Amino acid sequence: MKQLAADLGIADRVTFTGLVPPGSVPDHLARATVLVLPNPASAISTRFTSPLKLFEYMAAHRAIVASDLPSIQEVLKDGEHALLVAPGDPSALAAALRKLAGDRKLGERLAQAAFAESSRYTWGRRAERLEALFKDVLAA
Repeated sequence: MKQLAADLGIADRVTFTGLVPPGSVPDHLARATVLVLPNPASAISTRFTSPLKLFEYMAAHRAIVASDLPSIQEVLKDGEHALLVAPGDPSALAAALRKLAGDRKLGERLAQAAFAESSRYTWGRRAERLEALFKDVLAA
């Protein structure tokens, strides 16, 4: 990847961090203008995942471009909270990034909407929903 970045003449604009301690992740996300979640259309990514990285992105208050998958659609709406693109389509991903680069107000609006929605996906909220589910099951 480093060689590809050099070959494309963008090495000075790309940072390869390697492993980042969890406590440093928010600082790295805060440096970005757009955060990208290009999940593939695999069985796990499509239906059976809780996109924890997505929740971090939402809380980072940054514009998001993500794969248009059911697991992502449960959280984000295209054009409202993020730009959703066809999984595995680099042209669609590039087009969404260009769109955000050319329309900062759109990026700000999407970031604000995703950030506002992020409070629904905290560990505390998850615990509340699980507790309610367990109570319902036990009462049945």
